[in-house]
Amino acid sequence: MKVFAFGELNTFELFVLLTVIPTVFSYLWYLIGGDILNFESSKLSYTIYTAQDPVNCYQDYERKENTNAY
Repeated sequence: MKVFAFGELNTFELFVLLTVIPTVFSYLWYLIGGDILNFESSKLSYTIYTAQDPVNCYQDYERKENTNAY
């Protein structure tokens, strides 16, 4: 089969062009759509993040109250 943009295509190339590429494109947009829908809750969890140490940055520290106030 002769296609203007690609020249001569065999059966495998035509199969990839018509099935695999649109499927991958749809799947990637499905993932992007899920990220967009989850953005508000991920933004909320990021704003309450309280790590104070750059080495142990995945630990969630509790704020300590100052008990030595004069």
